[in-house]
Amino acid sequence: MLMLPTVMLLFVACSNPTPNNTSHNAGSPSSGLDEQAAVRAALGSSFVPSGLFPNTSGRLGCTIQGGGPAPGLRLAGTCATSATQDSTGVWTVTFTEYWDARQFHYQGEPATGQLSHSWTVLVAKNGQVTFAGDRGNFPPQDVR
Repeated sequence: MLMLPTVMLLFVACSNPTPNNTSHNAGSPSSGLDEQAAVRAALGSSFVPSGLFPNTSGRLGCTIQGGGPAPGLRLAGTCATSATQDSTGVWTVTFTEYWDARQFHYQGEPATGQLSHSWTVLVAKNGQVTFAGDRGNFPPQDVR
């Protein structure tokens, strides 16, 4: 079990610097993408932490690599991918990581139970990936 001193939490950044108005082109234009192609495109973007999430809808055990002094935080967790397509063919792909609050929690957040953070991206029919936002508890990756 990893215990974090209160002093370390004072050095944690309080906001996510990722802008909401940027996009990446994930591939060549096509008539549409299937779920697996949409998830692959989303995983290939810079909007979500790399190397954590399943490449299809579902959940897997994962190790969340957080920030902080070397070697950084390493938390046992669960990482999930979900994808839904709207009537226009745009995919909403959400990546969520879950961890035990006893391993890591930001000041003012619950010290027990399960915490989570999600990143959502939109994937257009032509493969363009746009960041749609993030939500949840303070993610371990943002510890400075």
